[in-house]
Amino acid sequence: MLPSRSIELLQEDERDECRARHKPESDSRHARGPADLYIQKDSPGKDKESNWLPSPSGDFVLMMRPYWPSEKKPSLIDGSWKIPAMKKVP
Repeated sequence: MLPSRSIELLQEDERDECRARHKPESDSRHARGPADLYIQKDSPGKDKESNWLPSPSGDFVLMMRPYWPSEKKPSLIDGSWKIPAMKKVP
């Protein structure tokens, strides 16, 4: 079972194993702010691989599976939490 508040980003590969998971309560650097997720073909470096989602070199579809059952704000249920924008970095 996932923590009470977590987000998974999924990218299917031939083994159907690729995912990056962000658990705000376990990451002191991002406990109250954005998380850095690396969605790219090549490794961002050993120290960042826990937040790396390998992607193909061409076009792909990124899916988000949030698990956030709280009815208190911010909440997916009432729309007070919005999916954060993705930013392409060269």
